[in-house]
Amino acid sequence: MKPKRVLPYYHPTSVCLIDDNASYLDSLSLHIPDDWPFKTFHSPFDALDYLNNPQRPRALAQRCFTAQGGQFGVDLSQLELEVSRTDRFEDVALAVVDYAMPSMNGLEMCANLIDDNLRIVLLTGVADEALAVEAFNAGLIHRFIRKAVIEEWGSLFAEISQMRTDYFYKSCASLIAGLESMPGHFTHNPNFADYFDSLCAELNIAEYYLVTNPAGYLMITREGKAYRLVAATPSDLEQQVRLCDQFNAPEKYRQGLVSGQLLAYFFDDAADMTFEKIDWPDHFAESQAVPGGLPLKVAIFSNPPLDIDFDQTSSTLQAFMQKV
Repeated sequence: MKPKRVLPYYHPTSVCLIDDNASYLDSLSLHIPDDWPFKTFHSPFDALDYLNNPQRPRALAQRCFTAQGGQFGVDLSQLELEVSRTDRFEDVALAVVDYAMPSMNGLEMCANLIDDNLRIVLLTGVADEALAVEAFNAGLIHRFIRKAVIEEWGSLFAEISQMRTDYFYKSCASLIAGLESMPGHFTHNPNFADYFDSLCAELNIAEYYLVTNPAGYLMITREGKAYRLVAATPSDLEQQVRLCDQFNAPEKYRQGLVSGQLLAYFFDDAADMTFEKIDWPDHFAESQAVPGGLPLKVAIFSNPPLDIDFDQTSSTLQAFMQKV
């Protein structure tokens, strides 16, 4: 069983439905949750052309790795820049493929897919189940269901949702491994994962991205409301206290940090910060402790300033779903 952790990033992805039977495909698409992007294909050849398109961007996790002078590094700043890519919701995490297609059967199509991260559900008839079991055991597909049992879709979409998340675990594997090499990093603290899940549910978060300076997450709702989760270790808190001292913060904020009741998010450029310019209440929020691992305090900031290209009229999930 995988240890519970928070992914480095997550955003809604598309589901591809591939079936030569147009009426079945139409009925199938009606069962998809209304906030899930999806694409339909009647031809497995057209689906392959789309899914194997060399112009499709590399997985975001791969774009975070850099190589200079023979030295490899990780640039986590690339993660939050993803929100400026308005077509990110077109990324396909999962394909639902009919087995019995006349021009190319579903397993032949799956064998020609080049994205190893893609999760695949195969639709089968009773006579095809032995082949499906064999394909599942070989790792060619990840789930199969009988095509005729349309009532299964209600429960199946919960599994599909999990497989969409599994897509990110697979595509982020190297990035997750890098974070796990950092002792005590909050992303692999199961208690932080529980807190994060409940926070996402409470705030209706649709997508999130690991950020630094300060460490935490950029979190965005379907409508584009942004939050900044700050996660601070004792050394981070000490740095926040030093900044308070440097810029002569009101004593109540300094004491709030020292007592652990507050966390700070200094989003202004330090070179521009002066006591007269700082709107101190905007820089502080109530904190809570997260047990497990290294001591950790967390706080959530609403509507943080964003120094990235993010337009609510074009870059949100809601805007994307209105276009399709």
